[in-house]
Amino acid sequence: MIVENRTGANGNVAAEYVSKSAADGYTVMLGDIGALSIAPSVYPTLPFDPVKDFSPVVMVSYSPHILAVHPSVPVSNVKELIAYAKARPGQLNFAVSGTGGAPHLAGIEFQQTHWRAMDLHSLQRRLAGRARRGGRQANILFNGMLATYGQVKNGKLKALGVSSARRVAAAPICRRLPTRPARLRNRVLAGRRRGKPARRGNRPRN
Repeated sequence: MIVENRTGANGNVAAEYVSKSAADGYTVMLGDIGALSIAPSVYPTLPFDPVKDFSPVVMVSYSPHILAVHPSVPVSNVKELIAYAKARPGQLNFAVSGTGGAPHLAGIEFQQTHWRAMDLHSLQRRLAGRARRGGRQANILFNGMLATYGQVKNGKLKALGVSSARRVAAAPICRRLPTRPARLRNRVLAGRRRGKPARRGNRPRN
C-alpha cells in the first residue's frame, strides 16, 4: 500500500485526484464529509462531482466533535463559556482546519445558536488541535474526537462538551461531559464521518 498525502481545500485536492484516477481498483481516498458532503454547498465550482464521480467502498469511522477551550480560558462548562464570550464581543476566536470544513461549520452553528449578538472570529490553522499559529492563539475549538482527545488527555485543551447524542464510553475524560442534545442545545449533531470512496466504475481487486 502506498499512501499519498494530498492535502488542501478541505479534502478537495485529494478528491479531484481520485476522481481523475484510473478506475482500476488501485486508487481509493480516505475522505470525510468535507469534500464529499459540505464542499458542494460552500464552493461555487468543484473540479469533481461527489455523486457522479465516486462509488462508496467502506465506512471507516465516525468521530463526534469535542467542544474544547485553551486552558487559559477561565471556564469549566458551556454555560460559563457563553457568559464569558458574551462579555467579550470580538475578543475570542475559534480554530478551524479550513474554511467550510466540519469544525468551521460547527463553530458557526454553535455561535448562531448561543451568541447571535456576538462577533466571534474564526482563526484558520493547518491543524486545529494545535494551540498556536503565527503567534495567534485560538480560544475555542470544535474538532473531531479522534484528532483532539489526545490534546485533552494531556491537558493542552480543556473539553466542555461532545456533539454526539450519547456520551462516549471509550473516552473516560469525556464521560462526564454534556452531550449536544442534553446541554449544548444545538440543532445539528456535528461530527466527522470518514470513509473510502473510489472513482465510479472501479473494479475491486482481491
